[in-house]
Amino acid sequence: MKKTFNPSRSTQPNNINPALSNVDNPLPDHPMQQTEFLNLLAEQGFGTTVVVKREAFATLESHAHQFEAKALVLQGELTIRIADSERTYKAGDIFHLHRDEPHSEVFGAEGVQYLVGRK
Repeated sequence: MKKTFNPSRSTQPNNINPALSNVDNPLPDHPMQQTEFLNLLAEQGFGTTVVVKREAFATLESHAHQFEAKALVLQGELTIRIADSERTYKAGDIFHLHRDEPHSEVFGAEGVQYLVGRK
């Protein structure tokens, strides 16, 4: 059985940007696996996929991409800030960034590795 994110039952602060909340993503009862995620990307039209690795405690200042991105964290963690909201993602979590959406990133103590689809 799949779970859908329900903001009224969330333990997240109320100032979380909807782009960070995975509202449009069904959440599995278990951490998402790579094969399952690749199938999800294909269903949603994300044609290009790459694995991204970032060093521990590194940061990326505010920037935007000329593509939409949906990613599955494979190892480590990262915190993404959009406007005045931020959220930390760990292994098994999915994040979704819209095209041209300004955001910054901070990588955890082990760095981060994620599989990302772009369109």
